[in-house]
Amino acid sequence: MDIKRSFRKTICLFCCVILFGTAIPHLAYANSISPPTSEYLLTTDERREGSLIFENNSRKEIFLSPVIYSYDPQTLEMSKEDGFIFTRADKEIFSVRPTETFELPYEIVPDKDMRPGTYFNLIILETEEEKVFVAETNPIGTIENLAHLVVLHIADPNKDVKGITSEFAKVDIEIIDKGIPFISPTIIKYTYENISNYVLNPMGEIQFYSTKGRFTPEYIKINKEQQKLYPGGLLEEEFKIQKDHISNLFTQRMILGRFYNGIDENLVIKEVVIQPNFELFIAIALLIVALIALVKVVLDRKKKSPTNKKTKKKKSSKKNPE
Repeated sequence: MDIKRSFRKTICLFCCVILFGTAIPHLAYANSISPPTSEYLLTTDERREGSLIFENNSRKEIFLSPVIYSYDPQTLEMSKEDGFIFTRADKEIFSVRPTETFELPYEIVPDKDMRPGTYFNLIILETEEEKVFVAETNPIGTIENLAHLVVLHIADPNKDVKGITSEFAKVDIEIIDKGIPFISPTIIKYTYENISNYVLNPMGEIQFYSTKGRFTPEYIKINKEQQKLYPGGLLEEEFKIQKDHISNLFTQRMILGRFYNGIDENLVIKEVVIQPNFELFIAIALLIVALIALVKVVLDRKKKSPTNKKTKKKKSSKKNPE
């Protein structure tokens, strides 16, 4: 039995080595584009130059040509006819030798009809093999391999606000549970609703501290997963804060939130004051009063009980015999 088991293990190990060996060339010689994404904030009267770098990690010379599409990241749809194509690049066939890099310059030229909001273009470096790949598979595979995503945020030139807009999101902070020091944590929740025409990348932090400075503040970073928020989208997160200090029973605590859009420097500030947990004091006071009343009732009943009356009569009869 031991020989059979060792023989089976040897076969399995051999198969794993073969599979791993066949997978190594695909990993080592995968072509790449950097950066995968570029973002720009412009008005319709401005232009901007950009570039991407293609690295040929294969063993053969590659001939590629840039093709530009309008792109919807929610539906993964690409189109040359629908939407705005604001990216311009030379439509030539470029050759890239093995282990060499190629830099493709391009220009961002917004259309005059583009309204304030966020738009997407996709630069795909097509090769003879890539054309078949794009036609037969999901476009998302192309984005991960030989594509560069261009994100354009159109600002309103007629507004005095520097950036997209000062009112980009509706933010609210809610106290779910005030908490009890050394017993239960404070639970808070924020909601971040995109009320603009832009695709936002919510950023910022929530600061939790005592108004009397009794303990060091705690900082909570929001949207750590960097989730994109499309127009009308809603982001919610809930946090538990455990800052135990005896002063939390008597002093106010403050929650200060700074929320950014991930595009410009505009921000939304929210402040919430947590009052001392007076309900806890009232409950403790009522409990003490109830205990005192209960003890008093018990003592009064003992005084009025028949046994106490008999003992009093016996004592009185001994003192005054007939």
